[in-house]
Amino acid sequence: MARIPQQMISSFSKLQVLKKMECGLSADALSLIKELLCLEHLNHITLTFESSRAVEFLLKFPKLLSVTQSLSIRSCKSPAVNVLHLAHMEHLQELKIDSSNLEELKIDYAEEVPKVLQSGFCSVHAVGISFCTVKDLTWLVFAPNLKKIVIMECHAMEEIISAEKLSGEVSEIMGRPNLVSAVFTRLA
Repeated sequence: MARIPQQMISSFSKLQVLKKMECGLSADALSLIKELLCLEHLNHITLTFESSRAVEFLLKFPKLLSVTQSLSIRSCKSPAVNVLHLAHMEHLQELKIDSSNLEELKIDYAEEVPKVLQSGFCSVHAVGISFCTVKDLTWLVFAPNLKKIVIMECHAMEEIISAEKLSGEVSEIMGRPNLVSAVFTRLA
């Protein structure tokens, strides 16, 4: 696999759009994030990460969170990915998670739900989850503009949305009037 030399991306000082999907980012993910921080004109990024650590590192930089429009996470086994941390990516439109462990949704309803409802996942319109170890995808209720869901080969899944995990504050957003397409194959 060909690699982009370090410091090459940051040398494009006028770069506005970077789409680096499914390129096998692992060890170089942290250095890529550092390079992206140097780009003043960057307004759209699409990335793939192969480690929870790289995702957590990305989440530390509001500048990058505000321009990330598509994110793919794959092969993240340990530690598990906490999807709710991605809720702070205000312009995230597309999220794909493949062959990864996802943390079970554990929410302090008094504190976290109001925060997530204000900003979380508002722009997300497409979610794909495949070959993941997850019991449910209750966090999808926080994506009011979700139009497409694809869930494949999640054998540990017990239910898509767990009514037990939702409180009264969240139950009012359960309707999905914008959902256009849902594909579920080989669950549990």
